Amino acid sequence: MGKMFVPTVVMLSLAIVLVIFVHFRQPAQLVPSLKNGGFLLLQMLPVLIFAFIVVGLIPAVIPREAISRWIGEGAGWKGIMIGSVAGGLIPGPPYAVFPFVAGIYKQGAGIGPMVALLTSWATWQLTRIPLAVALLGPKLTIIWIASIIIFIPIVGFIASLFGRI
Repeated sequence: MGKMFVPTVVMLSLAIVLVIFVHFRQPAQLVPSLKNGGFLLLQMLPVLIFAFIVVGLIPAVIPREAISRWIGEGAGWKGIMIGSVAGGLIPGPPYAVFPFVAGIYKQGAGIGPMVALLTSWATWQLTRIPLAVALLGPKLTIIWIASIIIFIPIVGFIASLFGRI
């Protein structure tokens, strides 16, 4: 059985349970809800297709040795810092970013740099800063970004330690 078997079975089971639940609790909502899910699938499908194309091309574009040297386990703090910065520069939703990160990880990236990248991506993105300044004000935005800059490398370092267990 492949790695995706268990998550697939879990999601299938959850979908079946929810369909049955909605069918008996709010039958009028079943078809519109399924349509909403279908529309969401059609919206996300192009991004997913291109994300997996990018993941497939990573080995041809970035040699394994370069990934190991710059963001591999042996890269130490340099790799963690690269991951910390790169995550804030990568746009996209989880269904596009996770396959990308998985592809780089399979090519030799270290756990610490990848956790730093994911944490950075999830907590700040360069595109969010102007909106944050406009809505939160400069003081709160600066404190938020400064806290993230300090916190993310520490998270990457801790993840590196956990990865050695």
